[in-house]
Amino acid sequence: MKNRIKGNLRRVVFCLCDCIFISLAYIAAISLFSYLALDQLPGPRQGYLSAYVYSIPFQILGVILFFIPLGLYRDMLRHISLLELLRMLIGSVFATLIPYLAMGYYMVSSYDKMVLTNPDILRWPPPIILVTAFYLFITMTGLVRLSPVIWKSTHRYYNWLKWGHDKRVPTLIVGAGTAAAALLKDFQLQGKDCRYLVVGIIDDNPGKHNRNIRSVRILGGSDMIPNIVKKHGIMEIIIAIPSATPDQMRKLISVCAPTGCAVHTMKKVTTIEEAKVTSLQNLDVSDLLWRREAVLCPNDMASYITNRCVLVTGGGGSIGSELCRQILRFDPQMLVIYDFYENNAYDLAQELRIRYPDKAENVVIRIGSIQDKCRLDEVFAETRPSVVFHAAAYKHVPLMEECPELAIKNNVFGTYNTALCSQKHSVRRFVMISTDKAVNPTNVMGASKRLAEIILQSMNGRGVEFVAVRFGNVLGSNGSVVPVFRRQIESGGPVTVMHPEIIRYFMTITEAVSLVLQAGAMANGGETFLLDMGDPVKIVDLARTMIEMAGLTPGRDIDIEFTGLRPGEKLYEELLINAEYVMRTDDEKIFIANAPIPGEQERAAILMELERVLAEKGDIKASISKLLPEYTRHDIASEDK
Repeated sequence: MKNRIKGNLRRVVFCLCDCIFISLAYIAAISLFSYLALDQLPGPRQGYLSAYVYSIPFQILGVILFFIPLGLYRDMLRHISLLELLRMLIGSVFATLIPYLAMGYYMVSSYDKMVLTNPDILRWPPPIILVTAFYLFITMTGLVRLSPVIWKSTHRYYNWLKWGHDKRVPTLIVGAGTAAAALLKDFQLQGKDCRYLVVGIIDDNPGKHNRNIRSVRILGGSDMIPNIVKKHGIMEIIIAIPSATPDQMRKLISVCAPTGCAVHTMKKVTTIEEAKVTSLQNLDVSDLLWRREAVLCPNDMASYITNRCVLVTGGGGSIGSELCRQILRFDPQMLVIYDFYENNAYDLAQELRIRYPDKAENVVIRIGSIQDKCRLDEVFAETRPSVVFHAAAYKHVPLMEECPELAIKNNVFGTYNTALCSQKHSVRRFVMISTDKAVNPTNVMGASKRLAEIILQSMNGRGVEFVAVRFGNVLGSNGSVVPVFRRQIESGGPVTVMHPEIIRYFMTITEAVSLVLQAGAMANGGETFLLDMGDPVKIVDLARTMIEMAGLTPGRDIDIEFTGLRPGEKLYEELLINAEYVMRTDDEKIFIANAPIPGEQERAAILMELERVLAEKGDIKASISKLLPEYTRHDIASEDK
């Protein structure tokens, strides 16, 4: 009740203020007109003042008739918007027009009487009085309504400009577009709570140099970043270009990283309003992918996934989980996450059900190993998948060198078990994730994946389209070099690199999986697809860049140590075996390794030999050497040297 009385009293006060404002506006307009146009005329002011007095009730009536129905006394002034200002503009037009018409009526009806005493009086008040009164009235009412907003913005802006050496971080923004403007606005709205003190903006467009965005100067192009950082003591750099291409990001990172500043980027935003402090992130490993991203065709992927049951082995791993995320976008009838490690599978299923609540019922978890034939058969019989993505594998090179029997059991026989179940339960398409380490392998892990490729190729043609997709290292995947480097940097170093000349091909998880799905759409059976990995990256260069991205200096803050090649590792990876040559596909990023397809006898010989050596606990590496002429045993090669 008390709040209602207070609210009503506030409305009455504002209404009285508006009535006073319109009266002041008209008397000021008449006085101004009289001073400018009638100061040489004998006594006409008395006629206009009489008309003004006559119009006073109509001034009050105009305010009541238009301001109250338009709801101008119900608005919360601290949250006034463009719509409220538009309503105020419309109300002011009519509120000032009614008194003007009343003055005109008075002057017309009293003209004969006034002309006897004031022969120079006009029959109708000049329109300049109406225009002047309107501008004065809208200015006074607008200032009153906008005063809380003006005070709040001014106060915040003042606090934002204040230097706080203990809290504020001197910051440089790269990019003078709408995203940077929205980011500055968010900084200013935070006032003294904002941690960033933006010293300047950088943009490569010369036409923008020495201009301001929200009172922050555009200092120059990206070539000036090192000098500006040194001159102004910049500690952090924000790259506010959400639409930047990989080429642009490569150029900016190469300039920003050596400055020693912490570098942030903006997440991809759908609207400029999303460009806020919360959209900032540290440089992601995907920013290190120094090449153009692949252009994909979602319709091709949807053609063999939509409304079908899809099973992903190793679904809880880094590749498998990303497969599940992207597959669910194409509305499968059911997505089966098959994994031996229940925690990863459970966490992924919960994530997918939160991200896609309307598809939550389509996601199921089945726990089991690909080495367990009976469990595989149960799951296939229950779910009846149409498409299988086989991502389950042991992939750590040094560990598989120590335990070669596990690599054979899981990567070879596990793949064979899954392929047999696919044949038995009429799976339409089987896509295996392979690796560039399968090419001329020097380690057991790569050799086991190559043997799995041969087995799959030999099984093609009996109702199931078996294909393999071969690619290199994936940035940020479990056990890859990037998370290892990140942990080493966070702990103060050193960062360990095997060899100063070692190089690897890299892709992001997202791009690799997207290309796997695209290759699956092209499959006719029996192919080994190769993904264009771009140019290889020196691991030591990757290490230096990651150290610099963390705002540190290699060799001074963090050391880089060379530990030597691990067992089974080689300086560079290949994507083709000597006997293979490449065929192009419709996708410029996907190729087919054209090599002779092995037959059933070769498959039988491989399986028989591997079963024998496992049963006898013999020399597995020696057996692999007999089965794969291109395999080079690392231990023998080292002894020969």
